[in-house]
Amino acid sequence: MRDIIESYENSNWNNVNSIDNEKIEESDIAELIAEKERVFINKRKELIKEKLKGLNISQQELGQILGHKSKTHMSELMNGISPFSLKDLIIINYLLKIDMNDLVPVFLSKKEQMRIRTTIESLNKSNLRLIKADFSLV
Repeated sequence: MRDIIESYENSNWNNVNSIDNEKIEESDIAELIAEKERVFINKRKELIKEKLKGLNISQQELGQILGHKSKTHMSELMNGISPFSLKDLIIINYLLKIDMNDLVPVFLSKKEQMRIRTTIESLNKSNLRLIKADFSLV
């Protein structure tokens, strides 16, 4: 992973003359999204662990309930390395009584935000539009 990051930085950030305000803003937004995702995943993990502890259920037992046989896979899900399926999150919601807003991230990457905006604009439907706050990072 470090090699991939280093390669990317060398090809995109090595030439000081090619770095403009737009590129810096894009990088800042990507950092905000990554940090928001990290905080969300950590909060979700702690909520799940707290509820499991209260019910005297291990993470591995939750994995069995969700239908996951691998202890490693369950750890990857909890740590955000692999995404939970919607079915997993629904079961966790029912079983552990954790609000879906605390289980499902509701933010999108900058690339996805731009794709959606561009598509909506190209559809040219006056009743279909977004306001700036719809994709707010705050």
